Amino acid sequence: MNRHGELDKTDREESQVIQVPFAKKTAACAVWWMTSGHLIAGLCLWFVWVMTQDETWIRSFFDCASPVFFVVMAVLEWYLAMLCCRQFSTLDPLRRAWLLISIGSACSLVGLTLTHIYATTSGLNPYLGIDPAFVSANAIPSRRVGLSLSGPIHMTFLAAGLCQVLRVYKQVSPATNSKWMDRMAITIVLGFMVRQSYESVVCHAQPFAIHNALNWMTDFLLNVLLVEAILLRRYVLRMRGGGIARCWGAYVTAIFATSLGRLGVWAVTHQYIPWPLSSATWCIWFVVCAAYAIAPAYQMELYHRARLIYYGSQYKEASLTLTR
Repeated sequence: MNRHGELDKTDREESQVIQVPFAKKTAACAVWWMTSGHLIAGLCLWFVWVMTQDETWIRSFFDCASPVFFVVMAVLEWYLAMLCCRQFSTLDPLRRAWLLISIGSACSLVGLTLTHIYATTSGLNPYLGIDPAFVSANAIPSRRVGLSLSGPIHMTFLAAGLCQVLRVYKQVSPATNSKWMDRMAITIVLGFMVRQSYESVVCHAQPFAIHNALNWMTDFLLNVLLVEAILLRRYVLRMRGGGIARCWGAYVTAIFATSLGRLGVWAVTHQYIPWPLSSATWCIWFVVCAAYAIAPAYQMELYHRARLIYYGSQYKEASLTLTR
């Protein structure tokens, strides 16, 4: 395995001879199964709600099951990003990149916990039974801090980490030609950023506040992140990096899905999507959290596969030596 966490030509040949199974698929498979089950359950409860007009089950789903899902995905994202950081040496630039990504994941974890647990009046809030007045008084500040941490602050560290990765892969291989889907995605996010900026500054001018300033940065950071993730995926595709390409492709999915989620919020706010169809836009955030968690999982799969190939080749050489 080379210094960038990828399999070189010799490792690929050894993998074909030894036929080592793809290692450590537990995390990625767990994320996919959890997300699929959560989406299917939400879709079923949504149909029950539409048919019966009974909000009991769908409200329980979004008030209890969904916050737990968000926090669990954030924990997996942070933990796997820390493992990715530890797989590189201290002086390796990719260690610094994954360290920045893991710091952003920690900010996202704290922010999602504040937003979906401590800023709500559901049974998940541990302070609700102790001091309900304290929960009510601090719900709005907790939500603002949580949205800032899981939004623009998380994106800032992620953008810094992806920029570091981009500098490394730029020295290794040139990028492939851009595709029309990449250009279309960037155009959509850029157009939405311009629209949001116009509405925030001209149509709905708000007094200056720290959380407002951070929220204004979100769409700009999303556009920067999307460009970085697309460029990274193009670089690794030129290097024929299947496993590592899935890692950065997951970040492309997460970033573009975040843009679609914000577009859905904007469409619902302006009543372009009628009720109850507008509630279906909430489910896109499950995909966002899952994609952010599965990206470092793909990196760890590649790392463990390279380790198995290396130790498998050493075992094969030792066996041949003993049989001579």
